[in-house]
Amino acid sequence: MVSPRLVAGVLVEPILSLGGNVVPPDGYFQGLAKICRENDVPLIGDEVLTGIGKTGRMFALEHWGVWPDVLCAGKALSGPLPLTMLLAREDLADKWEPRDYVGISKDAYILGCVAAVEILRIVRDERLVDNASRVGSHLEGRLKDMVDDLGLDGDVRGKGVMMALELVESEKTKAPDSLRARSVVREARRRGLVVGLTGTWENVIRFLPSLTISERNVDDAIDILVRSFEAS
Repeated sequence: MVSPRLVAGVLVEPILSLGGNVVPPDGYFQGLAKICRENDVPLIGDEVLTGIGKTGRMFALEHWGVWPDVLCAGKALSGPLPLTMLLAREDLADKWEPRDYVGISKDAYILGCVAAVEILRIVRDERLVDNASRVGSHLEGRLKDMVDDLGLDGDVRGKGVMMALELVESEKTKAPDSLRARSVVREARRRGLVVGLTGTWENVIRFLPSLTISERNVDDAIDILVRSFEAS
């Protein structure tokens, strides 16, 4: 235990991406935000991977009705161009001196800024956040059906199109089935479907498609995934 006076901030990733696409239980972030407020400790949201619509909200913390004191975003914000966005409460930002945030590599990189403005316009005008929510629900349903149909042991979890399937050897032991996960990912790539492998034991197959993905795209992907499981 440490005194709140010694805590500069609490940094959280809304969905633990590389840790296995872990989604916290309902009430977790609300409780954490309450503790931070009561102790005057800034809550910092790391939305570099989860932000810009992937979870079916512009920012993932919106799923729990929480807005952090400081929010970081990037990656999808500007596509392949380097850019990071930092948002903060006005009273916090007013305390920062220019030397605290100016002078980093690619500072105010104009091409990245132009790309971000255009990407955010497209996301808004084409309602891609809504698309991620709708297609994400379809993806989750298809994955759960596949788990039942193939008799797989594991867990389907995520938000929006940021979805994952964790494989375990049995529901009783919960031992990670890393060998099969790797085999399925290799077979899927051989058949033309690129999916990720994540988690501490690399037993979690992760889906992180474009916001423009359609339900037809999802159906095609699941068909390939089923054949990959059958061949592995």
